[in-house]
Amino acid sequence: MSEGKKVLIEKKEFTGVRRFVSGCILFCVLFTGYALTRRPTFHLTLEMSSSVPSIAQLFYDIGSGYTETDSKTVPVINSSEGLPEKLVFDLPEANILHLRFDPITSEGTVTLRRVRIDGPQGTVLLIQASEIVPFNQIQSRIERNGEVTFSTVAGANDPGVTFILREPFEYHRESERWTVRLVVIGNVLIIGTTFLLLLILNSTSLGVAAIRNVVKQAHSVCGSVGNRLSIGNFIRFDAWSIWFYLFCGTLFVISFSADVSGSSAAIYSTLTEVKDTPLLGSPRLIRADEYAVITPAILNEALRLNRFQASHSYLGDHSVALFGNLPVYHISTLFRPQFWPFFVLPLDYAYAWYWQFKTLFLLGGSFTFLLLITRSTFWAISGSLWYFFSPFTQWTYSWPSALPEMVGLMCLTVVLACLLTVATSRLLICAAAVAMASCAINFVMCGYLPHLVPLVLVALFFVGFWCIAEREVIFRREMSGRRIVGLVGALALVASIGFILFLDTAQAIRGVAGTAYPGQRSFSGANTLIQMLGSHFLEWTENETHVPPALGNICEAAGFLWLAPATLFISRPLVLSRMQKFALGSLWCSFAVILVWMLLPVPAALGKILGLNLTGWTRCLPALGLANISIVALCMSANQTNRFEKARGFFEVHFLIRLAGIFTIFLTIILLTNQALSTYFSWKEVLFGVFSATMLVILMLESRARLLAATLIIPQAFLFGGVNPIERGLSSFTSSELYRFVRSHTELLKGRWLVYSEREMPSGYLAAMGCDVYTGVKYLPDIDHFQLFASKGLSVADINRIGIVFARAAEANIPSSVETPLPFVIRWKVSPSDPLLRDLGIRYFAFDQKPPETIAVPLLPMTKNPVSGLWLYRLR
Repeated sequence: MSEGKKVLIEKKEFTGVRRFVSGCILFCVLFTGYALTRRPTFHLTLEMSSSVPSIAQLFYDIGSGYTETDSKTVPVINSSEGLPEKLVFDLPEANILHLRFDPITSEGTVTLRRVRIDGPQGTVLLIQASEIVPFNQIQSRIERNGEVTFSTVAGANDPGVTFILREPFEYHRESERWTVRLVVIGNVLIIGTTFLLLLILNSTSLGVAAIRNVVKQAHSVCGSVGNRLSIGNFIRFDAWSIWFYLFCGTLFVISFSADVSGSSAAIYSTLTEVKDTPLLGSPRLIRADEYAVITPAILNEALRLNRFQASHSYLGDHSVALFGNLPVYHISTLFRPQFWPFFVLPLDYAYAWYWQFKTLFLLGGSFTFLLLITRSTFWAISGSLWYFFSPFTQWTYSWPSALPEMVGLMCLTVVLACLLTVATSRLLICAAAVAMASCAINFVMCGYLPHLVPLVLVALFFVGFWCIAEREVIFRREMSGRRIVGLVGALALVASIGFILFLDTAQAIRGVAGTAYPGQRSFSGANTLIQMLGSHFLEWTENETHVPPALGNICEAAGFLWLAPATLFISRPLVLSRMQKFALGSLWCSFAVILVWMLLPVPAALGKILGLNLTGWTRCLPALGLANISIVALCMSANQTNRFEKARGFFEVHFLIRLAGIFTIFLTIILLTNQALSTYFSWKEVLFGVFSATMLVILMLESRARLLAATLIIPQAFLFGGVNPIERGLSSFTSSELYRFVRSHTELLKGRWLVYSEREMPSGYLAAMGCDVYTGVKYLPDIDHFQLFASKGLSVADINRIGIVFARAAEANIPSSVETPLPFVIRWKVSPSDPLLRDLGIRYFAFDQKPPETIAVPLLPMTKNPVSGLWLYRLR
């Protein structure tokens, strides 16, 4: 075959593949549009046998009670043999609160079974035989073998029964969930079918070549896109940069569409009847801040009567929710895309979107920041993955302080701020100004100062040094006026939203600032154990149950591999641009300042100048870790060497001397660390830590870039990538008996609850149902009732602190009291009959164990048995 003919055939093959792909995309778009316009139908289906022919009528209460308008009828044929017939009733496109069923219109006997609500994908809600109860003109009810037989009274003309719904049938939620699944499954099938057809039709070598050509073409397109997105000498995107962004975006879409998150809510399976098992991994008991605080607080916003109200939340009043990382109706939410779906999508998919945005923000933001300073896509990808898979990031991933989002948003804000100082395009200046303001607002609203302050310090150092390095471009007259306008506009937008936030949260800010803890807390230098930093080289074997007691729990003990100091010993000259030299200087300054604050006895008054008196200990690690990784990535990207030197390096004498010296240094450091930790780690763990640290430094000093990156990322991904389980949906909450009970008795959402428990989980679980729970974790104390507490003889000083409010039941004749066993724990001993509770608006009570009769005298039980592990009562 001639070369020209072969090229022609390959071209035809490529054209065919391109048409297949184009057709696939077209079908996906058309199918998605079709699915979004479809309205699914739901039916109530049952099997019934009747002693007389008649008409069956189903009434559905959609908020106006039972009316003839809101009903459907079907004919009933009597069966002398007693064989059941299947009846199907179309349900309206509306939420249904209650269902009433009139099986016949005269005297007779009927038998009902297999009552259910069916949708396009099968049964949505199954109504048990025990949930079919008499309503009108029913004389007897007999239940056996999953069916119920009713006999009417003599002369009946309107007999009826009620189908008890464990929870209201929410049409819109089920419809949206069905639409999302239809779109995802349909598109997956279209893409999969297209791929299979390509494999079948192109199984020859020419077909493989065509696919390769498609990949090459896609790579070329990514390169073209990267070139178009690149901004002069500011930042350069190549094809691999675009591939990485596409990878992050695809990972986000797949994870969100699959309704998965990293929540440890399945831990409630140990307390309730719900048996929820994650798809991968296992729930972490240490994740209490997530499954008992932030996740219940988010669900509370979506399920309570006054949905997404900012002024009152599970975390406290006076709009403290605005800084609690919750979805609320507020202008600031316009700048927080992670919360947008809560207002339009089913709750479980909205939660998956919120969770997956953590990864999207962190990887996208850190990659862009590292690409700006390293000008190396390889090290930008490697550095962002190193930060992501580091044990500190993974173990603190679900902290309420929203660390992944916070770090990623800080990186994006810095990049956009720097772009705003040098951009020359009018459109680019406008876009950068709006984007920078949006990221800055979102960053600040993460709201936890101990983490924000060190990150702001890194950002200020970097932007300051950037302005010095790029001063000639910044002060050039060309477009300088528009850049100033853009910068002023961005700052004005941030200031405007900040002013609105301050007005809405001023009382909460004053309340938090005035708390005994942490409002009056102030850090000084030397707030960190130096052995903590050394122990981070020994984290390969640490887990929840294997961690040095001196370091607390695994989250507090986790950290990063501190390799930045080793870059000072790189012997080969670093080839750095002027900007990179200043960037490296800024990173070293921030790294040194934070490290000095953590380890040396700097007075709090001096730390106050930079705001460091508000932070300390592990709260500084996110910023320190980012500076550490950025320094290593920048130095490695600028470390020029040739392949011959790399290949020969391991066999030279100077290499062996360097190896011995580094091994000795790390052995000394880690032995001293282990001794300070009461020799917690075994000799095997110590030697492995020394060996791994030595190997990493050697790879760095010998410029083994790819091997170093692989060694940094792969082991940490393998060991720590599974810290967060892969959980689908929110069944731990929404499939529980307590959820059905509360949704069926909406009056329970109208009064406050007091939970008697020594754990935060019961309060959080009840709050996740949408109930207004007085106990649990509070970001703001109940400052509105301080005078009331004082009038009852309670210590306001003990109550005035952020933390966990536990309630312990007391006898009626014992006065209420408060104690604080820990700075962040408030233990309130109070009787259910105490008039103070009525003054606080508390009408309902939950106990994590059955209360004694002497305690429960003033209470009326709501059920005979516990509901999802809680005994529920109301005031008489």
